[in-house]
Amino acid sequence: MTGDSSKSLILVPAYNAAKYLQELVERSKRCIHDADILIINDGSTDDTEAVLEKLDVPHLTNKSNRGKGYTLQRGFEYAVRRG
Repeated sequence: MTGDSSKSLILVPAYNAAKYLQELVERSKRCIHDADILIINDGSTDDTEAVLEKLDVPHLTNKSNRGKGYTLQRGFEYAVRRG
């Protein structure tokens, strides 16, 4: 999202979601072609971080579980910083 305010951003808070992430990203890209995706790992204790490292989408990681509100706020801040 480099300054194109008409572009959409899909914010995905994720907690212990390793087994769902790949399919979620694939479906999102198929269904919503012109949107960027940002996944925010909310301190998961499963393999979520390892899966995110392999996927071709930007992601942020909270060091510990902070809750959906905090996690989405990080996503909003990311979006604002990128225009």
